[in-house]
Amino acid sequence: MNKLLKNTVVSFFLFVFIVGMLAPDVAFARHRGGSSLQNKINDLGNDRVDDLPVPLLFGTTPNNIVRNFGDPRSGGRKHEGLDIMAPKGTPIASPTEAVVTRIGEGDSAGLYVYTANPGGESMAYMHLDSFADIDEGDVLKVGEIIGYVGNTGNAISTAPHLHYELHDDDGDAVDPFPRLTKIFILKDKIESLLQALDEMNDEDDEEVLINFVVSNYKSELLLAQSLGIVLPTEILDSLVKKVAVVSGIARTLKLGMVGDDVKAMQSALGINPDGTFGPKTKSAVITFQISKGLTADGVFGPASRAILLGSTSTLIPGCTATTLYSPISGAKCR
Repeated sequence: MNKLLKNTVVSFFLFVFIVGMLAPDVAFARHRGGSSLQNKINDLGNDRVDDLPVPLLFGTTPNNIVRNFGDPRSGGRKHEGLDIMAPKGTPIASPTEAVVTRIGEGDSAGLYVYTANPGGESMAYMHLDSFADIDEGDVLKVGEIIGYVGNTGNAISTAPHLHYELHDDDGDAVDPFPRLTKIFILKDKIESLLQALDEMNDEDDEEVLINFVVSNYKSELLLAQSLGIVLPTEILDSLVKKVAVVSGIARTLKLGMVGDDVKAMQSALGINPDGTFGPKTKSAVITFQISKGLTADGVFGPASRAILLGSTSTLIPGCTATTLYSPISGAKCR
């Protein structure tokens, strides 16, 4: 054996020896990190959750979701998720117990969160405006906030929405629409909201969330208060101010009108309160009416005022003449 060949053989066996000595430690470290996460996922159980609540804390029911899974996309692709339209800032909540497996930002997905879910399933939430106070490896309770609706990534030129994906235990994308059969119950909504506020470290972020919820979901907050569900002081204060403002609107408001009552209505709807009922105000009224199941005529009359005040007549607990799902039980009203 010549000298070069001998050196090569010696080097090879030395390399094998070193790798053999180190490999157990490397493998153990990798397994140890992976097993911790896998144990949390295993604890979720083997039974999938068949009936899922809509993964938005407020404002959206199965009846106002447009089914769009499988729709054609550019490059011959098919849409592998469900786009759920909602105002920017709407809290996104986990519909099952879950383990956060990945958080990040992508060119197309924007801000995203992936979770592992019971039964070997997984879910993805994309185009978020911001994240809640969560980290990879966190175990989430049902209804715990994941993040907030936005239009990041390739949705920058579209209306804010949640791109929601459901993958089966083989990793294949499936249509979540048939399994979105209910909404979160009111008690759980308030508890999730309280937790999200408690975890916020920035007072400005707290104020933004409080103003958003009070402006958009006043009737549910008033119902919670009437049922003795504890609301944080900041929300109660904001709620009292909003109700006082709306109570001062006596006449029916429409395009072209001006006055303090127009300004009060604009403030209650969360738009610039300039006191003039122009096209932008009409558009905001129509958006509000659509979200509440009212006739979308852009005229702010008794029905719209009653919804803002949360004073519509009760049919069964939590149900009104315009609601389809009870915020108390999460079930259908009719």
